[in-house]
Amino acid sequence: EKELNQSNLHPSEVQELNEKLSVLVMLKRKYGGSLEAVIEYQNQILVKIQNDSSMDKKLSELKIEKNQLEKQYVSLSKEISKKRKQHSKKLVQKIENNLNKLGMENTKFHIELSNLNPKEFFPYGNDKCQFQIASNKSGDLRLLNKIASGGELSRIQLAIKMLKLNTDLNESVVFDEIDTGISGKIAAMTGEVMKEISRNQQVLCITHLPQIAGKGDYHFVPTKIYDSSEVKIQVNKLSEKEKIDEIASLMSGEKITKTSKDRAKEILKVQ
Repeated sequence: EKELNQSNLHPSEVQELNEKLSVLVMLKRKYGGSLEAVIEYQNQILVKIQNDSSMDKKLSELKIEKNQLEKQYVSLSKEISKKRKQHSKKLVQKIENNLNKLGMENTKFHIELSNLNPKEFFPYGNDKCQFQIASNKSGDLRLLNKIASGGELSRIQLAIKMLKLNTDLNESVVFDEIDTGISGKIAAMTGEVMKEISRNQQVLCITHLPQIAGKGDYHFVPTKIYDSSEVKIQVNKLSEKEKIDEIASLMSGEKITKTSKDRAKEILKVQ
């Protein structure tokens, strides 16, 4: 500063240079202690500005792509919805036919399709699907999960599964008390259908009917065990001989007769 004051520069030029020196001193103190560090920081800022500019461009491109995808989603969801409505009528007829075979001949089945929020996006389109049933053809339709019993739910599930008998599916199906309200020929048919389904996927069935139990590849019997503090459930896998006795007991009760054992062997196809 002393040298500047002794130079031939105009006082205003000296003041301007002093101000620049003050700025440089401040920058060195704030960004690393040297002019090289200040220049390095400047370069970093320039790179960031360039990157921000690139990001703005990328963001603009993504917004355009987003709008295009939204339009594509709306178009596809409308097409899917149209096809769902077309095929739902055919499915309803097939399901009602299957329910008729399973002893629910007076049941009316309906697939209700309604639109979801158009401002939201869902992985399977813009439809909400609900199953409705009525206990007879002239009754009022109500939501399946509100009025169907456990046995009815199992049979409706089975009626739907019957649509895909020849389809390979990697899943397990549980039928709980599917035998409620059925017997005889319908029970036998139900067992045959479940056997057919089990060829492509695992089926677990809780039943008291010999016609259904006899179709199983493996039989398990649960037993309650009481002790002083709690009740435990023990599940035993039956041997071939125990299978016969268990199926026979389902027919004749606690006292197993020769006739019931012969019938059990027939159901199990045991010589």
